Amino acid sequence: MRKKEFVLCFFCLSLFLLGFFCCKGKKPALKADLVLLNGKIVTLNSKYPQAEALAIKGNIIARVGRVREIESLIGDETRVIDLKQKLVIPGFIDAHIHPFGLGSTLAKVALDLSGLSKEKILEKVSERVKEVEKGVWIRGRGWDQAFFKDKEFLTRYELDAVSPDNPVALIRIDGHSGCYNSLALKLYNIDRNTKDPEGGKILKDSSGEPTGMLIDKAMELIKFEEIERGEEEKEKYFRLAMEQFKKWGVTGIHDAGADRESIKVYEKLRQNGELTVRVYAMISAESEAFEDALKRGPLIDNFFTARSIKMLIDGALGSRGALLFEPYSDSAETQGLQMMSEGKAYEIIKKSLEKGFQVCTHAIGDKAVNMMLDLYQKGVKEIPVKDHRLRIEHASVINAQDIPRFRKLKVIASMQPVFIGEYGRWSEDRLGKERVRGVLPFRRLLDEGVLVAGGTDCPACDSGNPLINFYCAVTRKSPYGVSEEWYGEEKVGREEALRMLTLNAAYASFEEKLKGSLEEGKLADLVVLSKDIRNIDEEEILNTEVLMTILDGKIIYSK
Repeated sequence: MRKKEFVLCFFCLSLFLLGFFCCKGKKPALKADLVLLNGKIVTLNSKYPQAEALAIKGNIIARVGRVREIESLIGDETRVIDLKQKLVIPGFIDAHIHPFGLGSTLAKVALDLSGLSKEKILEKVSERVKEVEKGVWIRGRGWDQAFFKDKEFLTRYELDAVSPDNPVALIRIDGHSGCYNSLALKLYNIDRNTKDPEGGKILKDSSGEPTGMLIDKAMELIKFEEIERGEEEKEKYFRLAMEQFKKWGVTGIHDAGADRESIKVYEKLRQNGELTVRVYAMISAESEAFEDALKRGPLIDNFFTARSIKMLIDGALGSRGALLFEPYSDSAETQGLQMMSEGKAYEIIKKSLEKGFQVCTHAIGDKAVNMMLDLYQKGVKEIPVKDHRLRIEHASVINAQDIPRFRKLKVIASMQPVFIGEYGRWSEDRLGKERVRGVLPFRRLLDEGVLVAGGTDCPACDSGNPLINFYCAVTRKSPYGVSEEWYGEEKVGREEALRMLTLNAAYASFEEKLKGSLEEGKLADLVVLSKDIRNIDEEEILNTEVLMTILDGKIIYSK
């Protein structure tokens, strides 16, 4: 064979073999496992804000677009759901919640006192006394003096009248104070001579006798030895909470105060594939888990992440424990409580940043917020971290001059719109007509360019339902006693509110590239709603239901 013919034959053979192997190795067209068609899909992607259909492959969103684009991904094994023009949004992420507290509430461990008058509370205690043996503790939670005729805290004398032989502990809605009867105080030797612990206060009457109200750290003087707080009990409560999250459309939570037992429960459920909500844990700085975390370093996983540390710098506004620059308008002798020294707080910030942890600090009063901004500013200057995402939890009362500092320092404001209910009932009494304008200033923060993440603080709130949280943000009203706009200039738009409860919350946990919006390549966490909350009458938001919750590509709840 001549050389020219040989070269031509070799070239043709090469082309044949190349085509054969390329065709043999070519992957078949992707077919989705689940397809949602004919919906109003809110992506929260500014380049493609709304779609008609969405395809899921495994646990990932494979494609978002028009119906005709998605139909090509339907195969013989694909499950197809016709949404019939229902609204689809990213799964809700609660940026500040106490899941074990929610679970214990659902388990009815304590009497539910939410929204009750003083007379009704005393009646409930009296009924429980008849059901239990003498000496057994009677516990309750959720009361708010705003629902009382006299607007005053409960007293031990009122509790003594209905429960003289059973110790009673009734915790206020915020979880930062409680009223205890005389027997409960006597069991722990709390009397007129007992001194206030650091970071706490024992309220006393004009004669120097305890009223029964213990604030913040003073509550730790009462111990409940008979109450199980171990892994088994916590797992039971968390499973109850997970069932509720499914119905609420909550696919992610930030646990605002995880201890060693909590982390063990999360790790166990994660290992067994039983988590039905993604957990971002804030490790309590005053628990043994903090030292564990510093030794071990951050834990990062799609379902369970522990890479943040939680501190408390002050108490709650409703209990007059929030730290203020000026005295309370309705109690001139106090400016609130500082729960931790600045020196100790700064050491925690330093240690956490050095080990790669985010810091999230409970700061409610204006002085507490200002103090934490100062400490954060000092911390990131001494320990430079490229992307620290430091957070202030609650930030309920903010001085106007501190609002720009959040943006300048890149500090996240992790706030609770649902607090409109509680604060709207009484905070003007606490702060007066001028300072109250600094309560939950969502609009000013967003206009300043501050990232605001939304949570509920459930069960220390009126409701953990994210749709009620959404309603409070966009209306500055609450179905729990605030029927008129409360400082409506701080309202936010509906898309802004939705971002607070989804994408912004994901950003607050370093997870915005994984979840929080409906985009190709992100985790398939989404919710189908019965109404279009973007444009319905605002009161209809409260009648909106979750029809379906999808987590990790699987339908975990369908109404």
